[in-house]
Amino acid sequence: MKRITTIGVGILMMAINGHANNNVTAESQAATKHNQAKATATSGAKVDPKHPNAAAGAKVDPKHPNAAAGAKVDPKHPNAAAGAKVDPKHPNAAAGAKVDPKHPNAAVAGAAVGATAVGASAATTGAKVDPKHAKAAVAEGFKMYQKHNYAKAIELFTQGCDGGNGRGCYNLGTMHGTGLGVQKNDPKAVELYTKACTLKDPKGCFNMGVMYDNGIGTKINKSKAVNAYTNACDGGEVKGCSNLGTIYSKGTGVKKDPAKALSLYSKACSKGFITACTNMGVMYAAGLGTPKDPAKATQILTDACNKKDKGACADLAWVKSKNTSAKADKLETVDLYTKACNEGDAKRCAALGSMYDKGNNGVKKDPKKATEFFTKACDKGDAKGCTGLGSMYDKGLGGLKQDKAKALTLYTKACDKGEAKGCSALGSLYDLGTGVKQDKAKALTLYTKGCDKGDADECVSLGTMYERGTGMKMDKVKAQKLYHKACELKNDLGCRNYATLEKTM
Repeated sequence: MKRITTIGVGILMMAINGHANNNVTAESQAATKHNQAKATATSGAKVDPKHPNAAAGAKVDPKHPNAAAGAKVDPKHPNAAAGAKVDPKHPNAAAGAKVDPKHPNAAVAGAAVGATAVGASAATTGAKVDPKHAKAAVAEGFKMYQKHNYAKAIELFTQGCDGGNGRGCYNLGTMHGTGLGVQKNDPKAVELYTKACTLKDPKGCFNMGVMYDNGIGTKINKSKAVNAYTNACDGGEVKGCSNLGTIYSKGTGVKKDPAKALSLYSKACSKGFITACTNMGVMYAAGLGTPKDPAKATQILTDACNKKDKGACADLAWVKSKNTSAKADKLETVDLYTKACNEGDAKRCAALGSMYDKGNNGVKKDPKKATEFFTKACDKGDAKGCTGLGSMYDKGLGGLKQDKAKALTLYTKACDKGEAKGCSALGSLYDLGTGVKQDKAKALTLYTKGCDKGDADECVSLGTMYERGTGMKMDKVKAQKLYHKACELKNDLGCRNYATLEKTM
């Protein structure tokens, strides 16, 4: 079982495409999984919505909202600092400052002036930003982001980041990583996430880990990923704990340590990260880092499934199917697979299609339901679902009119994704010339591809072609090897053909 979803990157609630957050699954015991998380963070500054430029918590003079709290205001120059001697030609310049005639309103004498300065009262580029002002700038930047004013948000996040606010750097990294208000630039995002992590922002550390873990905007560096995830986890970012658990469960960049992985999953789960709970349940089911405990695994996975974790329902069904043979529990497995399918798990949709197609696992054969689930799976990109749907069109089942051309398209789609039976079925169409011009050579190639990928039926078909010399020179030795391979894949016909051919050689 393998599940991949997308990781959310936090405050801006924008997902960086392709970022993988790996986890353990029940069948593979250490396959990948990602959970899309929507987390919202703020700078922590309480901002007066009527006077966003005022310092947090400051008492604001309604007549002069931009003046410092409690300052005596010169009515002629309300924006000047209290008691400052004002140059009548440049009333907004700091008292005593040498004024650049090109930039008379610059806050600091001698400061470099750039296009990114934010507002008349903001410090110019190059000026040292007060941490409190940096925090307020980040809070205001988030407001601008919510209003879809991305250019202004970037200016404010830049000001915050330059002032040493880690969340500002993290937000700015997210903007560069997603291409909002600026050209998408993953290397720049890595740089900003790294700076955010250095400034102790746990979300910055988490995203830094994701970038190094998956080689996005930088080369894969598992050691840096481990350090970043560790800092994220220590800082309270539970997804960092979960990802670190996955690294220890697989032993990528560190010595494999299932017990430590379980501990990290448990930590993240206890703080409400459901994906980690699912992983923990799988560890108990598989006996990784702990003795096998199907009862505990079932309890944990049931809770995660009820809390809408996509993978949990499928894993719960897997655990139940491995630990019971009762018809009632098999039907419960079908219900869990149905729930997972309805929540977007394409593989479970395909599995349900197969159950209803064959009439197994406690359900009656129902071609229409099989078609319904195969269609859902294929539409979501599952190759086995496309093969199943192709089969329904190929045979005209499930209320579908027989359509060999449609079957050809679906088998091709499945085979291109590496699905063995899709390649085999496609080979059969070319072999027989149904829905397509007969092409024995192409059929042979496709049968070979199917057999190589583990389709025992196609190993038998290919063996038969070599035994009879259909479309190629007869080769009974090769045929025998193919029958033997099929037999090893638990195919009864392959075993019988192997035994029969052996007697004649």
